[in-house]
Amino acid sequence: MKSATACRLRAGWALLAVLLLGALAACRSLPWDITNFELGLPEPRFPVTLEGNVTVPTRDGVLLSADLYKPAAPGSYPAILVRTPYDKRSPAYGYPVLGGVFASQGYVVVIQDVRGKGLMIGIEFTPAGSLGVKAAWTAAEAAQKGLFVQLVVMALMRDHRILTQVGGPGINIIKLLPPLIIGDPEVEQIVTAFDAVLGEAAHVSGRVWGQSGQLIKQALSQ
Repeated sequence: MKSATACRLRAGWALLAVLLLGALAACRSLPWDITNFELGLPEPRFPVTLEGNVTVPTRDGVLLSADLYKPAAPGSYPAILVRTPYDKRSPAYGYPVLGGVFASQGYVVVIQDVRGKGLMIGIEFTPAGSLGVKAAWTAAEAAQKGLFVQLVVMALMRDHRILTQVGGPGINIIKLLPPLIIGDPEVEQIVTAFDAVLGEAAHVSGRVWGQSGQLIKQALSQ
Protein backbone atom coordinates (compact mmCIF):
# COMPACT_ATOMS: atom_id res chain seq x y z
CA MET A 1 0.00 0.00 0.00
CA LYS A 2 2.80 2.41 0.95
CA SER A 3 4.68 1.58 -2.27
CA ALA A 4 1.61 2.28 -4.43
CA THR A 5 0.98 5.55 -2.60
CA ALA A 6 4.60 6.61 -3.06
CA CYS A 7 4.40 5.85 -6.78
CA ARG A 8 1.24 7.93 -7.14
CA LEU A 9 2.90 10.81 -5.27
CA ARG A 10 5.95 10.64 -7.52
CA ALA A 11 3.75 10.59 -10.60
CA GLY A 12 1.78 13.55 -9.28
CA TRP A 13 4.94 15.55 -8.61
CA ALA A 14 6.30 14.71 -12.06
CA LEU A 15 3.06 15.89 -13.71
CA LEU A 16 3.14 19.09 -11.66
CA ALA A 17 6.75 19.72 -12.70
CA VAL A 18 5.84 19.30 -16.38
CA LEU A 19 2.93 21.72 -16.03
CA LEU A 20 5.11 24.28 -14.25
CA LEU A 21 7.81 24.06 -16.91
CA GLY A 22 5.18 24.59 -19.59
CA ALA A 23 3.78 27.59 -17.74
CA LEU A 24 7.25 29.10 -17.34
CA ALA A 25 7.96 28.67 -21.02
CA ALA A 26 4.69 30.41 -21.86
CA CYS A 27 5.50 33.24 -19.47
CA ARG A 28 8.92 33.72 -21.03
CA SER A 29 7.40 34.07 -24.48
CA LEU A 30 4.54 36.28 -23.34
CA PRO A 31 6.36 39.68 -23.60
CA TRP A 32 7.41 38.83 -27.16
CA ASP A 33 3.92 37.70 -28.13
CA ILE A 34 2.30 40.82 -26.67
CA THR A 35 4.82 43.15 -28.32
CA ASN A 36 4.55 41.30 -31.61
CA PHE A 37 0.76 41.59 -31.51
CA GLU A 38 0.70 45.26 -30.51
CA LEU A 39 3.27 46.39 -33.08
CA GLY A 40 2.19 44.06 -35.84
CA LEU A 41 5.76 42.85 -36.40
CA PRO A 42 6.54 39.85 -38.59
CA GLU A 43 8.22 36.74 -37.26
CA PRO A 44 11.88 37.17 -36.18
CA ARG A 45 14.30 37.27 -39.11
CA PHE A 46 17.46 36.80 -37.03
CA PRO A 47 18.48 35.28 -33.73
CA VAL A 48 19.68 37.99 -31.34
CA THR A 49 22.92 38.37 -29.41
CA LEU A 50 23.46 40.70 -26.45
CA GLU A 51 26.80 42.38 -25.77
CA GLY A 52 26.39 43.89 -22.33
CA ASN A 53 27.98 46.88 -20.62
CA VAL A 54 30.15 48.10 -23.47
CA THR A 55 31.94 51.28 -22.34
CA VAL A 56 31.65 54.24 -24.70
CA PRO A 57 33.94 57.27 -24.12
CA THR A 58 32.43 60.71 -24.66
CA ARG A 59 34.15 63.92 -25.70
CA ASP A 60 34.46 65.13 -22.10
CA GLY A 61 36.05 61.86 -20.98
CA VAL A 62 33.01 60.32 -19.24
CA LEU A 63 32.57 56.59 -19.84
CA LEU A 64 28.98 55.54 -20.50
CA SER A 65 27.83 51.92 -20.37
CA ALA A 66 25.74 50.48 -23.20
CA ASP A 67 24.00 47.19 -24.02
CA LEU A 68 24.16 46.16 -27.69
CA TYR A 69 21.41 43.97 -29.13
CA LYS A 70 22.55 42.68 -32.53
CA PRO A 71 21.36 40.26 -35.19
CA ALA A 72 23.43 37.09 -34.87
CA ALA A 73 24.51 37.20 -38.52
CA PRO A 74 27.34 39.03 -40.30
CA GLY A 75 26.46 42.19 -42.18
CA SER A 76 25.80 45.92 -41.86
CA TYR A 77 22.61 46.98 -40.10
CA PRO A 78 20.93 50.31 -39.28
CA ALA A 79 21.21 51.33 -35.63
CA ILE A 80 18.74 52.56 -33.03
CA LEU A 81 20.19 54.52 -30.09
CA VAL A 82 18.25 54.79 -26.83
CA ARG A 83 19.72 56.78 -23.93
CA THR A 84 18.22 56.33 -20.48
CA PRO A 85 18.86 57.43 -16.88
CA TYR A 86 17.11 54.27 -15.65
CA ASP A 87 18.09 50.62 -15.33
CA LYS A 88 18.68 49.46 -18.90
CA ARG A 89 18.26 45.77 -17.94
CA SER A 90 15.05 46.09 -15.92
CA PRO A 91 11.99 44.46 -17.55
CA ALA A 92 9.90 47.18 -15.91
CA TYR A 93 11.19 49.73 -18.44
CA GLY A 94 10.93 47.40 -21.43
CA TYR A 95 14.44 47.95 -22.80
CA PRO A 96 15.35 44.22 -23.11
CA VAL A 97 12.12 43.58 -25.03
CA LEU A 98 12.69 46.60 -27.25
CA GLY A 99 16.26 45.57 -27.98
CA GLY A 100 15.33 41.98 -28.73
CA VAL A 101 12.35 42.85 -30.94
CA PHE A 102 14.17 45.30 -33.19
CA ALA A 103 17.42 43.32 -33.32
CA SER A 104 15.43 40.32 -34.53
CA GLN A 105 14.19 42.48 -37.41
CA GLY A 106 17.65 43.53 -38.57
CA TYR A 107 18.63 46.51 -36.39
CA VAL A 108 21.50 47.05 -34.00
CA VAL A 109 19.93 48.47 -30.84
CA VAL A 110 22.11 50.43 -28.40
CA ILE A 111 20.63 51.02 -24.93
CA GLN A 112 22.99 53.50 -23.26
CA ASP A 113 23.17 54.85 -19.71
CA VAL A 114 23.41 58.59 -19.19
CA ARG A 115 24.52 58.16 -15.59
CA GLY A 116 27.98 59.48 -14.85
CA LYS A 117 27.12 62.89 -16.31
CA GLY A 118 26.89 64.45 -12.86
CA LEU A 119 23.10 64.74 -12.83
CA MET A 120 22.79 63.30 -9.32
CA ILE A 121 24.87 65.30 -6.86
CA GLY A 122 25.35 64.68 -3.16
CA ILE A 123 26.80 67.29 -0.78
CA GLU A 124 27.85 66.13 2.71
CA PHE A 125 28.09 68.58 5.61
CA THR A 126 30.32 68.37 8.70
CA PRO A 127 30.48 70.58 11.83
CA ALA A 128 31.85 74.09 11.24
CA GLY A 129 34.91 75.50 13.00
CA SER A 130 33.08 78.33 14.79
CA LEU A 131 32.37 77.50 18.45
CA GLY A 132 28.87 78.98 18.34
CA VAL A 133 27.85 77.14 15.17
CA LYS A 134 29.48 73.93 16.40
CA ALA A 135 27.44 74.14 19.62
CA ALA A 136 24.25 74.67 17.60
CA TRP A 137 25.18 71.75 15.35
CA THR A 138 25.77 69.49 18.38
CA ALA A 139 22.40 70.43 19.89
CA ALA A 140 20.62 69.78 16.60
CA GLU A 141 22.36 66.42 16.13
CA ALA A 142 21.51 65.39 19.68
CA ALA A 143 17.83 66.02 18.95
CA GLN A 144 17.83 64.35 15.55
CA LYS A 145 20.70 63.28 13.33
CA GLY A 146 20.65 65.05 9.97
CA LEU A 147 18.64 68.00 11.22
CA PHE A 148 21.10 70.60 9.88
CA VAL A 149 20.54 69.64 6.24
CA GLN A 150 16.80 69.97 6.78
CA LEU A 151 17.43 73.59 7.71
CA VAL A 152 19.48 74.12 4.53
CA VAL A 153 16.86 72.44 2.33
CA MET A 154 14.15 74.65 3.83
CA ALA A 155 16.22 77.83 3.35
CA LEU A 156 17.05 76.99 -0.28
CA MET A 157 13.36 76.57 -1.05
CA ARG A 158 12.10 79.48 1.04
CA ASP A 159 14.61 82.12 -0.09
CA HIS A 160 15.76 80.93 -3.52
CA ARG A 161 12.98 78.64 -4.83
CA ILE A 162 15.47 75.80 -5.36
CA LEU A 163 14.13 72.34 -4.59
CA THR A 164 16.60 69.90 -3.03
CA GLN A 165 16.24 66.73 -0.96
CA VAL A 166 17.67 65.26 2.22
CA GLY A 167 19.92 62.38 1.20
CA GLY A 168 18.39 60.00 3.74
CA PRO A 169 17.42 59.57 7.39
CA GLY A 170 20.12 60.36 9.94
CA ILE A 171 22.73 61.75 7.52
CA ASN A 172 23.81 65.29 6.71
CA ILE A 173 23.74 64.94 2.94
CA ILE A 174 21.77 67.05 0.49
CA LYS A 175 20.80 65.51 -2.83
CA LEU A 176 20.41 67.52 -6.02
CA LEU A 177 18.69 66.07 -9.08
CA PRO A 178 18.99 68.71 -11.83
CA PRO A 179 17.36 67.97 -15.19
CA LEU A 180 19.28 66.87 -18.27
CA ILE A 181 18.72 70.25 -19.90
CA ILE A 182 20.37 72.26 -17.11
CA GLY A 183 22.63 75.03 -18.42
CA ASP A 184 25.26 77.43 -17.10
CA PRO A 185 22.75 80.05 -15.88
CA GLU A 186 20.92 77.46 -13.74
CA VAL A 187 24.21 76.12 -12.36
CA GLU A 188 25.25 79.65 -11.41
CA GLN A 189 21.87 80.19 -9.72
CA ILE A 190 22.28 77.03 -7.62
CA VAL A 191 25.86 77.87 -6.61
CA THR A 192 24.88 81.42 -5.66
CA ALA A 193 21.96 80.13 -3.58
CA PHE A 194 24.17 77.67 -1.70
CA ASP A 195 26.74 80.39 -1.04
CA ALA A 196 24.04 82.66 0.39
CA VAL A 197 22.43 79.99 2.59
CA LEU A 198 25.71 78.62 3.94
CA GLY A 199 27.00 82.15 4.54
CA GLU A 200 23.91 82.81 6.62
CA ALA A 201 24.31 79.47 8.41
CA ALA A 202 27.75 80.60 9.59
CA HIS A 203 25.95 82.88 12.06
CA VAL A 204 23.78 81.31 14.76
CA SER A 205 21.58 84.40 14.83
CA GLY A 206 20.75 84.06 11.10
CA ARG A 207 17.50 82.83 9.55
CA VAL A 208 18.84 79.36 8.80
CA TRP A 209 19.33 78.52 12.48
CA GLY A 210 16.22 80.51 13.39
CA GLN A 211 13.99 77.54 12.58
CA SER A 212 16.17 75.01 14.41
CA GLY A 213 14.32 75.51 17.69
CA GLN A 214 11.00 74.49 16.16
CA LEU A 215 12.51 71.43 14.46
CA ILE A 216 14.30 70.37 17.65
CA LYS A 217 11.03 70.61 19.60
CA GLN A 218 9.27 68.48 16.99
CA ALA A 219 12.09 65.91 17.02
CA LEU A 220 12.09 65.66 20.81
CA SER A 221 8.30 65.29 20.96
CA GLN A 222 8.34 62.20 18.74
